[in-house]
Parts: sequence; C-alpha cells; structure tokens
Amino acid sequence: MNTIQVRMLGEFSISTQSQQLCDSDNRSRKVWILLAYLIYHRNRVVTQDELMSLLWDDASTSANPSGAIKTIFHRARITLDRLWPRAGHELILKQSGGYIWNNEIPLTLDVDRFDELCRMDDLPESEKLQRTLEALDLYQGDFLDRMSSETWIVPISVYYHNRYIQLLLNILPALLEEGRQSDVVSLCQTAAQVEPYHEQICAWQMRALLDLGEQKKVIALYTDFSDQLFANFGI
Repeated sequence: MNTIQVRMLGEFSISTQSQQLCDSDNRSRKVWILLAYLIYHRNRVVTQDELMSLLWDDASTSANPSGAIKTIFHRARITLDRLWPRAGHELILKQSGGYIWNNEIPLTLDVDRFDELCRMDDLPESEKLQRTLEALDLYQGDFLDRMSSETWIVPISVYYHNRYIQLLLNILPALLEEGRQSDVVSLCQTAAQVEPYHEQICAWQMRALLDLGEQKKVIALYTDFSDQLFANFGI
C-alpha cells in the first residue's frame, strides 16, 4: 500500500516514493486549501456547510453551492490522481453528508512528528538536545505559509511559530557551552528566514560569531539588523 508523506511546515506538499505534489500552483489555491483542511482534520467528517464557509466568504455568492463543492472536489481528486491512478477517489471519501480523508492509507505528517519531538519531559539532557535539533530541522517555515491569510490557519501557524522560536532559544546556550558556535550561527541564520526581527536570536548569533573570531561579521550583522529595525519600525 502507498505511504503518503505530507509537509505543512513551510511548503505544503503531498508525496509518495515516486511522486510529489506541492502548493506552488496558485491557480489551484482553493483545491490546496481544501486538501490541507481535509488532511489536518483527517480524523473527522467535514460537512458541506463547513467547506462552503471555508472556501467562499459568503455561501450565497454561489448560485449552486452543491455544484460548486462537487467541482472543487473533482479538481482535488484530479490533482491527487497524479500520485497514482484513482488516488483521488481512494483518498477522499464521501461519508455521512460530508467528506473525510481516508485514514486507512498510511500517512505521515510533519506537524505530528514536530509535536512528538517536543514532548521531552523526563528525558535526559542529551536526548532532549537531539530531539530539539531534529524538531528545528523539521521546521522548514511557518505552518502552510502560502495560505497564511486563511482564518483557520492563523492560530495554528502562531502556535507552531512560537514553539519553534522557544525551542531555538532554549537550545542555543547549551550549544555554545558545548563549543558548537558554528551550529548556533547556522540555526540563527535559518531562524531569521521566519523571524527576521527577533533581537535575542540576533544577539546569540553575534555572540557565536564573536567566539569564532569573526568581528567584522558581528559588526556587519549588528549594522544590518539595526538598519532593518529602523527602516521597518522606526526604532
């Protein structure tokens, strides 16, 4: 049986061993929103009314709501058929007046793994360090980043974003203590892609660069960061 890997941290992608679909096709935005919603809520039936509210600001704008939903599902199934023949009909099931993702087909989701890695109570410090590094590596961007304006996505995105930043800030002192300044610099550079104005992260990066004897890079980073704060926030 096909196993599906789904990424939602950063780019949204649905993959098998031989095929990959991703949300870079803006012409299919509603299709990708639908697929993301079904997968994220894959343990329950999603009603037609719920989908109408999700995909259209006002259900009354569609003269034929039932037909509009059928059209979107037809397009979604055609998209999924690129994974394997008839994948769309196997993965999306109609049930109890709504739709549900078929959980009988194995699926791994990066946010599930991220949550699992964050459960570190009662673990030894060395294992916590490794799990944190794996979680940080898994975070390739904010949750469903290309759909970040969607109402249902905003609180989930904020939750994972804040958890990522807290994991990072928790691990940086330990890495410096172990003499892993290069790892600190790399992690801070990656974090700047999703949180470009975080002063603590910038400070940790400067400290690591200073330990490495990179005074010119410290000054350049400080100057650039200060200029960005003034240009964007007047501070």
